[in-house]
Amino acid sequence: AIWPSSRIPGLLFFVLAIYEFLKFQKTGLNIHLIKNILFLIISSYISPNFSLFIIFFFYYYLKKINIKTITLIFLLCFLSSLPAFYYIFVLDVNFLTAGTPGTKEGQSIGLSFNFSNAQNNVAWEEVALNVESSNAGYVLNLMDDFYSSIEMPEGTSVSLEALYHSAEGSPSHIINFIGPVDGLIALRALRSGDAYDAYNTGVEKFATILSIKAGKTLARIPGTDENVFGAQEWSFNVKDQVKFGAAFVELMKVFKPTGYVSLGQYTHGEKGETHYIYSMYNDQAAMLNFGPKTDAEISAFNKFFSKTSAISEYNGSRTTVPVKSWN
Repeated sequence: AIWPSSRIPGLLFFVLAIYEFLKFQKTGLNIHLIKNILFLIISSYISPNFSLFIIFFFYYYLKKINIKTITLIFLLCFLSSLPAFYYIFVLDVNFLTAGTPGTKEGQSIGLSFNFSNAQNNVAWEEVALNVESSNAGYVLNLMDDFYSSIEMPEGTSVSLEALYHSAEGSPSHIINFIGPVDGLIALRALRSGDAYDAYNTGVEKFATILSIKAGKTLARIPGTDENVFGAQEWSFNVKDQVKFGAAFVELMKVFKPTGYVSLGQYTHGEKGETHYIYSMYNDQAAMLNFGPKTDAEISAFNKFFSKTSAISEYNGSRTTVPVKSWN
């Protein structure tokens, strides 16, 4: 899905605040002053960027209104700020200072912006297969013949991954489609016609589809995705996405993994989980030694678990190793 920016409804209320300010300049009526402040407060709750304009308005009103009206405005602002204080200091979700790392080294995106926008993030679909070990080569050859014959849409990729440990009757392989939403739509259109039908029929002879799932990333931590040995996905049932996301961001400020890490959300096909944390490993040593290495990282992990234990349930993890990818 593509979500509109949180600044758009905030901008609407900010425009109304400007309108009431101009009305106050023209009439001098306090009702327009109060409306100006109220609309500015609403716009600031939607996007905190607008809160800076209170400095301009306050400076202007100091020269125009009496002390009684100033006191009334202070009281209005204080009462309106109580939900924000509760959100920051009681719920411990500091959306004003939390920064969500982007897709490039050194890039940082405000948490409220990142969680309301699909920009810099990707969507994905996966098909879980059960393939007998003796048939795995046939599935790989079928995929290679088809996906090597088409031109992949920009930014999209298809990968075949094997489960690191697979119990009998559970998925042994994953076919993963990942990229921007428009790219995945274009790729789906290419997965048609006689060539695709022949490929699909061939795969069905050697594999059983067990599940189909989809999701999208919410925050992506830069890291190398070259020479990937394996990847791990931890799934959670999250009751408060914003608080969970803020705790993840705080953790990643201290914890420095070598590979790519992301926080994401399942959009359909899930079974009792809502969100996941995904990490790539450059080699087996990194995978086996994953976790905090320093006292600061241990403290950061403990803080993450203490903040999220009451608002999430851990559902388990899985580890995959890459077989081949097409992009």
